Amino acid sequence: MQYQKTLNNVNPSILLKVEQNLRTKGFKIKNKGNNSLEASRGSEFAQLYSFDIRKYKTVLNVTLDTKANSFTFSYEIKMGGAIPTSDDQQKLDQEIQEILGNESGIVQASPSGQLTNAAFDLSKMYAIGGLLLGFISLFIIRYLAIGGASLGAVGVYLTIKNKSSWKIILLNVGAIVLGIFSFVLSEILVHQ
Repeated sequence: MQYQKTLNNVNPSILLKVEQNLRTKGFKIKNKGNNSLEASRGSEFAQLYSFDIRKYKTVLNVTLDTKANSFTFSYEIKMGGAIPTSDDQQKLDQEIQEILGNESGIVQASPSGQLTNAAFDLSKMYAIGGLLLGFISLFIIRYLAIGGASLGAVGVYLTIKNKSSWKIILLNVGAIVLGIFSFVLSEILVHQ
């Protein structure tokens, strides 16, 4: 998952303070340039035991644009199977404020950054997987239909939770219907 935010009207002389604050947040400085820092933190497996996005394996690039007096924070976070939420975005926004420090007047945020929404792709993937399993179960293994309907149900849940497109909801509902239809049809054919 990627998250990027640019902050304007920042005093360029605070780059050293940013570096110190990154260390207090658990980051290890990997690369340091005149106007940039690359830092990393977290564990590859944190999404298995924690819901806190700040514990996940993260690479953060901080870039200073001296002409515009702005900092750009670019997070690259390994989410595994976890899905980013608005709470995650709030945590990252708060962390950026803390990294910059609370000096008066240093931050005037540009329009808020956006989390790359992997939930849309995941629910779409569940829908397609559910449809495929439902279709295959018509011809090969009837119990795959149950898996297809289950994938469709999970896809509907994810789509509604993340307020994704109604087309994806319909695709997932189609996976559920096809899965149930395939299973019932195969049961009828087996018992004849």
